[in-house]
Amino acid sequence: MTRELTPTPKDAPEMAANFVAIASKQGDSRFDYSEGSIRALDELIGGFHDNGDRSENMGGTIMVAGAYLGEVMVRHRGATWIDGTKADVDDAMRFPLMMQCGTQTLVPFAKVAKRLDNGPEDDLVFYYQTLVKLTTGEMPDMTPVAPTKRSLFQRLTGRGK
Repeated sequence: MTRELTPTPKDAPEMAANFVAIASKQGDSRFDYSEGSIRALDELIGGFHDNGDRSENMGGTIMVAGAYLGEVMVRHRGATWIDGTKADVDDAMRFPLMMQCGTQTLVPFAKVAKRLDNGPEDDLVFYYQTLVKLTTGEMPDMTPVAPTKRSLFQRLTGRGK
């Protein structure tokens, strides 16, 4: 019997930590929860897109990567995880686990899925910068984290040097 898990706000930090642990195990230490690490996340998801992967086959990756994106918002921008079943949003926009950042209700998992499906037009760095600008009026420090010898994508797929 397959059991479907519905994540809760309490699960999100652990999901993000799982993402960091997987990346670290693969030798990619760029995921340190800094705002600059969003670039590394965008590169990782972009690599999957370029490899032909799409969201319908990568649900687990979308969940942990989306949780990581959200946790960066929590740690740097005061966002909070919320129970999406209780969020004040249209049903079409509802997801079991959502975020509140200022007046914005967000679904970071959906943004990661869109980046995976649509490619660079759904850039995660631009998304994050726009969100911060909307909620605080300032631009975040997006200094990239120094890359490791091979990125997580390269290690997982065997591509690149």
